Amino acid sequence: MTKAKRKTGLLRLIEIAGTKSWWLFGSILLAALSAIAQFVPYVAVYKILVELADHATELHLVDRHLIEHWAITSCVSILVFGVLLYGSTMLSHIAAFNILYEMRMALAMFAALPVALFIFAGSTKLIRYQGALMHRDVAFFLKEVSP
Repeated sequence: MTKAKRKTGLLRLIEIAGTKSWWLFGSILLAALSAIAQFVPYVAVYKILVELADHATELHLVDRHLIEHWAITSCVSILVFGVLLYGSTMLSHIAAFNILYEMRMALAMFAALPVALFIFAGSTKLIRYQGALMHRDVAFFLKEVSP
């Protein structure tokens, strides 16, 4: 018999997330949208430079409305980038805290230790009491989710 290959990367992260995977999907979506919004000012600068280069000898022919349009678009996209990145970061942090709490509560059901220890103890005490398996999952989760 062959062993089932263990999931890695994003698939393992989704598996660990369990019921909170929608928070992660939302965070990923907002991060992708913020990356697109971050790219818009580069396009705006290119379009402005093309317009200026086309009329380099006769500046009175430059389409001022086009330049204003791209300047405003650039500024708005920077604001949108900030809002989307903030939203993505908040969703990933909410997911991380909820997932770690669920992991601690799931482990508390099987442990002979009181639940209060899992809530108030730091991660190092939890890892020491639960062993290497918990350490591996928490370390993977924190590395993948937390910026």
